[in-house]
Amino acid sequence: MTDELVVTSIDRRPRLSIGRTSKTFGHVKVLHDVSLSVAPGEIHALIGQNGSGKSTLIKILTGLYTPDPGADYRIDEEPMQLPVQWRQVHNAGVSVVHQDLGLIDNLSVAENVCVGGFPTRVRLQKDLAQSRNDASVTAAS
Repeated sequence: MTDELVVTSIDRRPRLSIGRTSKTFGHVKVLHDVSLSVAPGEIHALIGQNGSGKSTLIKILTGLYTPDPGADYRIDEEPMQLPVQWRQVHNAGVSVVHQDLGLIDNLSVAENVCVGGFPTRVRLQKDLAQSRNDASVTAAS
């Protein structure tokens, strides 16, 4: 028996990518042709002065704002309809932690990232029903 070192390549295709993203409020353009790409496992921080567009970009990423026409938003290389729906984005694994406002003090950083993704009674019931349905389909096959 020989020991072999098996090297597998890491998929570096972006999980999330945005391009040509601009936002105008009235006559003021607050974002100008912004692009961002996030590969699997990466964590990004938006850092800048007040008024630099950080919050506006996050609000576009989470569906609160609609970008100006021409923006390209993709998850796993699939185009998303704009404005995006937060539940769809969150289910795809996108999480946002805002500045210290709104953080829960007694939770860890990881737990704050997951806020909104914790199971609820209704979701657990739906997941259980789906699991039972999947199991009965598998058993019947």
